[in-house]
Amino acid sequence: MTEAETNRILFGCDETKNKGLLTEANEGTLLIEEIAELPLGSQGRLLNALARTNQNSPVSQKQMNVRLICTTEKNLAALIEQNVFRKDLFYQLNQLSMVIPSLKERKADIPALVDHFLNEQSLQIGRTPPTVSLSCKQYLQAYSWVGNVKQLENAVLLAVSLLQGDELTIKDISLPASPNVHIDIAVEFEGSLDDEVKRYEKDILTRLYPYYPSTRLLAKKLGLSHTAIANKLREYAISKP
Repeated sequence: MTEAETNRILFGCDETKNKGLLTEANEGTLLIEEIAELPLGSQGRLLNALARTNQNSPVSQKQMNVRLICTTEKNLAALIEQNVFRKDLFYQLNQLSMVIPSLKERKADIPALVDHFLNEQSLQIGRTPPTVSLSCKQYLQAYSWVGNVKQLENAVLLAVSLLQGDELTIKDISLPASPNVHIDIAVEFEGSLDDEVKRYEKDILTRLYPYYPSTRLLAKKLGLSHTAIANKLREYAISKP
């Protein structure tokens, strides 16, 4: 979004008689997500606007009463050093701050969030909220949510919108492969390349089988035949979870 577009949305435009979000939020609350993305020019205008919330501001300025909540995933102190975020705006905004850990750091919150999103979306589309299978809950808690809560919300909303039955299972969740699964090979490993490949293959199957607790689900996930997966599980003595 350009600086002009940002200014028009936040501060309005006289030509179109648009008051802007800041004015519309008078006597209320305005949430600005990712404040770090605000262009420098817009930061200056916001700083000037915040002066109007000060009781000591000139009488000639129309005062506002706005609760402003800003969010960011970036380090504003570092951005100040890079001269891409205004120090004076930072101190004007930083009256009460709160650090919320990313979703991957608070996995225990995932079941409650899933229930919330399920109930919310089910209400919107006029259906009874489905239950969530245990394996699906475990899968969602094990997944590394790079997109944080918004990614979880979108995944749940998509799943419940397309769901035909009354229970949400792993097969109903559409997610890219988790980056948590990685190759960990010692520089001086023992055995042949084939031995190391088999060790890694066994590790992948052991990790995934609890979240895809049938050979058909696991085969679909890995793009292999049901028979091939069954043979590999038997070869590596991986039992059903």
